[in-house]
Amino acid sequence: ILFALYTTFFASDIWNIRDRAQTAIQQEAEALRGLFRLAEQQPPAIGGPIIAALRAYAQVTIQVEWPLLARGEQPGEQSLDRWRQLLRVVLAEPVVKSLPGSVHSAMVQEVERVHVARHQRIAQSQRHGDPLKWFAVACLGAFTLLTVALVHLENWRTQLAALLIYSAAISVSFAAAYLQRSPFQVFVVSPEPIAELITMESLLDRR
Repeated sequence: ILFALYTTFFASDIWNIRDRAQTAIQQEAEALRGLFRLAEQQPPAIGGPIIAALRAYAQVTIQVEWPLLARGEQPGEQSLDRWRQLLRVVLAEPVVKSLPGSVHSAMVQEVERVHVARHQRIAQSQRHGDPLKWFAVACLGAFTLLTVALVHLENWRTQLAALLIYSAAISVSFAAAYLQRSPFQVFVVSPEPIAELITMESLLDRR
C-alpha cells in the first residue's frame, strides 16, 4: 500500500508536468488563432503578410522545433526568428498607420501571448521529474520485493508467484512513468492545435 501511494504521488507529479505543457500549447494556439482572426478582417495588403508570417511561425514550430523538444534538446533560433518576423510585420509602419489603435493593440497583445506561451512550452519540455523521487521509488520497490520474499520463505512456489506478480506490477508502473518523463516524448502531447494554423483557411484566401 505504501509503495502504491508513493508511486501514485510520483506519477501525479509527472502528469502535472504534462498538463502544464498541454495548457501552454493551447494558450499558444489560441493566441495565434486570435491574431489570425484579426488579420483576416483587414485588407489583403495589411492582413496578408501577417497571416503569412503566422503560418511560417507555426510551420517552423511543428517541423523544426517540435522534434528537438521530443528528443529533450534545446530548440534553436529558427522558431524565435519567425516570431520576431511576426512581431516586425505587426509593428510595420503601414500596419500601424492603417489600423485603429484598439485593433493594433490587440494584435500586439496576441503576439506577446504567443511569445510567453512558447517559453512556457519550452520550459515544460525540459522537465523530467525529480531524480531523487526515482531513486526513492526504486529503493522502496526493492525493499518491498525483499519483504515479499521473506514472507513466503518456506514455500518457494508461493514466493516465486508473489515475486513475479509484484515485479510485473513494478515494471508496468515504472515503464508508464518513464515513457511520460517528458511531456514531449513518445505520444503524450500533440502539436495539432498549432499545426491547424498552417492549413486554416482565411477570409483573405477567398478574395
